[in-house]
Amino acid sequence: MLGFIRPWDLVVIPLVPKLMQLVDTRIIIGIGILFFGGSSFLTAHLDSNFAGLQFYIPLIIRALGQLLIMVPLSAVTTAGMAKGRESGSASVLFNMMRNIGGSIGIAGLSTLLSVRERFHSERIGESETVYSAAVQGRMQQSAAYFLSQGGDSYSANLRAIGAIGAAVRRQAFLLAYSDCFLILGWSLLASATALFFMKKTKISGPVGGIDVDNVFFCKLCGTSHPKRFGCIP
Repeated sequence: MLGFIRPWDLVVIPLVPKLMQLVDTRIIIGIGILFFGGSSFLTAHLDSNFAGLQFYIPLIIRALGQLLIMVPLSAVTTAGMAKGRESGSASVLFNMMRNIGGSIGIAGLSTLLSVRERFHSERIGESETVYSAAVQGRMQQSAAYFLSQGGDSYSANLRAIGAIGAAVRRQAFLLAYSDCFLILGWSLLASATALFFMKKTKISGPVGGIDVDNVFFCKLCGTSHPKRFGCIP
C-alpha cells in the first residue's frame, strides 16, 4: 500500500510550496486536517469484509492530508525567524516536538486499542456462551471438522472452543480499531480550532529562512523541511 501511495506524494509535494504562495497557509492546513480526519471516518466502520481495495481510497486521502498539513506547518513554524542559526534551531525544535507528539499519540492509541478490545470481548462474550443454541451448533460443526482431520473427540472439542474464542477476539479487534479511527478523526477535527489562534503568514520566496521552492519530503524524519535544515530521525 505504501508503494501505491508514493507516486501521489511525488506529484503533490512540488505543488504544495507553490500553493503556499497563493493561499493562506491556515486554509491549506485546515483542508489537510479535513482530508486526514475524513479518511479516518472512512475506516471507522470496519468489518471482516474489508480488504486492500477498501483501504486504498482512505490511504490516498490520508497521504494528501498529511502533505497539506506538514509542509505548510513546517514553514509557518519558522516564519519570522532570522536566517541562519535561529531558523535552523526552530526547524530542529519543530521536528523534535513532532516526534514527541507522535510517540505520545502512538502510545495513547495502543492503550486505547487494548482497552476497547477487552471491552468488546466482554460484551460479545456475554451473548456467546456455551448455553447459546447458536454457539452449541457452531461448536458441533467445528468439532466435527477437527475430528475429521484426525484426533480424538476431546481434542476436537477443545479446538472448536478455541476457534470460537479466536472469532470473538477477531471481531473485538475490528470494533476496537473502528473506535480508534473514530476517535482519531474527531481529535483531528478538534485540532483545527488551533488554526483560529495562528497568525496569518504569507509565504513568498525565502521567509524566515525557508525557501518554499526548496522544501522536500525527508524520508529520514518523515516530514517536510528545507534541504539545508537538519532533522531528528
